[in-house]
Parts: sequence; structure tokens; C-alpha cells
Amino acid sequence: MTDGTQHRQRRRQQARETLDLGRKAIRHGLPSPPPKDIVVAAGLILRQKLNEPANMQRASEAADIAATLLDRSLAKQPAPEAIACRRGCAFCCHIQVWATPPEIFSVARWVQTKGARSAGLSPAAVLARAGRLSGIAHTRRQGLPCPLLVEADCGVYAARPQACRRFHSLSREACEAGGEVPDDLFSAQVGSLVHLLLVGALRSVGLPDASYELSDGLARVLPDPGMEARWLAGEAVFAGLATDRPRTAKDQGYVEQITGLIRAADA
Repeated sequence: MTDGTQHRQRRRQQARETLDLGRKAIRHGLPSPPPKDIVVAAGLILRQKLNEPANMQRASEAADIAATLLDRSLAKQPAPEAIACRRGCAFCCHIQVWATPPEIFSVARWVQTKGARSAGLSPAAVLARAGRLSGIAHTRRQGLPCPLLVEADCGVYAARPQACRRFHSLSREACEAGGEVPDDLFSAQVGSLVHLLLVGALRSVGLPDASYELSDGLARVLPDPGMEARWLAGEAVFAGLATDRPRTAKDQGYVEQITGLIRAADA
């Protein structure tokens, strides 16, 4: 056996082991603190999903995988303080939510496929509410209900964006007062890590990674179920929409680092 053959076999074995590590992380969540090899392995799973050329829902499916990773990572470690969030408590559903295109497509797909079960969540109903919100300046949206809110419940709870999944209030009273809300730091940190992993995976395959306000994004993509495929094909589906504030230098450096590590793991 030549040295070149042995090298290729080692590389294939390493790739299999990395993918197995990533699949385990998706199934069981990230440990705390998460070792770099496990973080990269989870990012590689997202990259491979985004690289499925014949799959026209690969972006939204990658968002679903990232959501599973976040949920299971948070479930591994109980919050140090009691979480005040409860069903029917919708104070945080009256603020702006920023989401990546894959997350917006995931929510839109849920509405398009399952929303008909509820009159309040039909594509037409959500589109009407999202359209009204997107017509209001961002500075005036504070306090207005999310277009996915139905009778004080999130209508797409299973498909909600990461920003909603990672915010856990420690005080209902603070939420009700509308001031600064103490939140669970661990949830925020894990959520930020998984968000940056999804962003790094997007960058690693050359897809845009900006975040858009959820109502704006839904108003843009809900009218056409083919919007995800058009975005994957390179169309500027979200052109003209405002993007979230720039990342901090620290977060941008981490994104660039994780992007390079994910690419290298797939080489």
C-alpha cells in the first residue's frame, strides 16, 4: 500500500469520525463547555446539509438541525435560576426578532405546510399581519405583536427562530414592566454559539449570512413557496430589507475562525 493510499484512507476515516461526532452532538446536545472538535463536527453537519445540491429545502433543514442542536444543548444543563417563561406569557413576542434566511425559510415552510390547520396561522393570515408590520418603521414596532402570535401563544413554536429559543427570562415582573429583563446567561451563551455555527456553515458554502427582521422576511418569502430555491440559486430575495446591527469584532473573528475550521474538516 502506497503512502498516498494510506493518507487518503486516514483522511476518510477522520472524516467519518468527525461526522459521527457531529451527529452525536445533534442527537444529544453540546457538552458544557463544548470542546472545539465537537463544535467543528456539529458545524460540519450543517455544512453538509447546506451542500446537498438537489435539495431545494436544504437551507431551512439546516436551520431545523441547528434548532435541534440548541434545544438539546440547553436541555443537558438545567438553568442555575428558575426560568420565568411559561406558555401564554407573550411579553417577548412584542419585540423585533432577527433571523437568518434559513430560519425565515423554516418558519415560512411551517406556515405553508401546517398553518392551514388554524385560521389564525394560514399563510394568508400570517402574510397580512407580517405585511402590516413590515410597513411600519423599525423604530415604531416595539410593543407590536409578532405576526405568528395567536391568542398569546407562539403559533410556530416548534419552528421558532434561534433568537426566541435562546432567550429565557428570569423575571415575569421585569418582562411585564417593559424594562431591562434579566435572562439566563447560559442559554444566551449556548444560543450565541449555535447561531455563529449556522452563520459559519453558511459562509463556508458561500451563502449570505445576514440576519433580517422576521416580519420583513416573512412578508417577502411567504407569497412564493419557491423563494428558498431562488435564494439558494443566488437570487437576492431579501434585497432592500434592513439587516441586523453589525457583529462585534469578537463575534466576527469567531465566525471567520469557525468558517475556516468547518471548511478544513470537509477538505
